[in-house]
Amino acid sequence: MQFKTIDFKTKAVLGTVIAGLMLSSGAMAFAASDSTSTDTKASTTVAAAHVQKSDGMPGMGYGRGGHEADMGLFGPNAKASLDALVSNEIISQSTADKITSFIEAQRTERQSELEKFKNMTADERKAYFEEKNNNGEKPDSILEQLVSEGILTQAQVDKIKDSNEQAMLDKQKEQLQALVDKGTLTSGDVDKIIEYMSAQREEREAEMDKIKNMSEDERKAYFEDKRSSSEKPVGMLEQMVEDDILTQEKADAVKSVFGNVGRAHEDF
Repeated sequence: MQFKTIDFKTKAVLGTVIAGLMLSSGAMAFAASDSTSTDTKASTTVAAAHVQKSDGMPGMGYGRGGHEADMGLFGPNAKASLDALVSNEIISQSTADKITSFIEAQRTERQSELEKFKNMTADERKAYFEEKNNNGEKPDSILEQLVSEGILTQAQVDKIKDSNEQAMLDKQKEQLQALVDKGTLTSGDVDKIIEYMSAQREEREAEMDKIKNMSEDERKAYFEDKRSSSEKPVGMLEQMVEDDILTQEKADAVKSVFGNVGRAHEDF
């Protein structure tokens, strides 16, 4: 299939829909295993996160894949999002219909599982997670599942990911350009920020892949080591100030702009 050039307006739509699809559901799996508590409220949160996985289903709002992902295929903009993929010849209308049916079935399944969790005691939830971990289950992202089901090809997934990456970069540049227009940043500052964020994103993705392939014991040891570390986590902008890439004044200005975006820039 020959892909069309995607205009900026459509990229913005694609960026919203694909964000939830791209995230590795391994994040929800290891978060659940790491956070299990005998406290009822905490256990419910863990259960919801596990059921939801990173694709945001059924939109519980826990973790990166919650309501943010709902804004795409899982929310009111679902049809527009899929229409954008169809109009840009990334997928066919038939494929879009199959994706809709698949996601609806997945949402129903997740909701049923969540209802089952609600009736479990804390000990039953813990046992449930332990059984899943002992079985070596590694949940796939929605995109991975769609490939496995033969609904999408890997080439289409790669195109979707590339479109999303470019959409995010375009949106970030647009927001930063407003600061350039005000004289707060220079074009050189924008280039440095985009380059730094891209590098940080690649590091996070590499870490996610590493954790996803860990055994339960390895994940537990990994997080325990992180918790016991005396090194305080540093935000991206804070690190850029320490590295003399930005002044504190410029970093504050960037944070004020990206702060309106929400979780997409939670590292700031």
